[in-house]
Amino acid sequence: MEQRFPAEGFFDLSASDLFGLACEQYRAFYAEQTPLNAFLVSVTLFHLLDWLVKNGTKESVREKLAAKDEAERSAEEALVLKIHSLEAFRAIVSAANNAKHHTLDGKTRPAYAKRIKSGFFAGVSRVGDRLRTEYLILDVDGEPVWLRDAFGTVLGVYREYFEGAGYR
Repeated sequence: MEQRFPAEGFFDLSASDLFGLACEQYRAFYAEQTPLNAFLVSVTLFHLLDWLVKNGTKESVREKLAAKDEAERSAEEALVLKIHSLEAFRAIVSAANNAKHHTLDGKTRPAYAKRIKSGFFAGVSRVGDRLRTEYLILDVDGEPVWLRDAFGTVLGVYREYFEGAGYR
């Protein structure tokens, strides 16, 4: 027996499968904030846009979608624009691209300083965190962006789509 698949896509994986993978990766990152876990989550969350709309990660595609009348956009196109508009998404783009590009242009592939802090912090630490929990942080335009929160924000918007009425 042999199964055949079209050239586009990756076997029979769907955007929904990738969303499920992102959820699993986020749970692993939430439990253990390591650079490797952050890489996995950021790359999956970033490239999920490409599974929703062809080349959805590209600035030129985002601009074309934004130029369309709102009523003419598909649910997937609206989601891509919504994700791109999130402040938290800037950190995800940076985290994903910093891992694979040596030169970043600062606009479509921004680079931000990175740091790891250990401890327990008011307003950041959650029930279940340990006193020595390590947090991965990007400094975006002089403001700290805690990756756990950024990932959670973007994942929440994806969740609204995949678990709500927007997904068929």
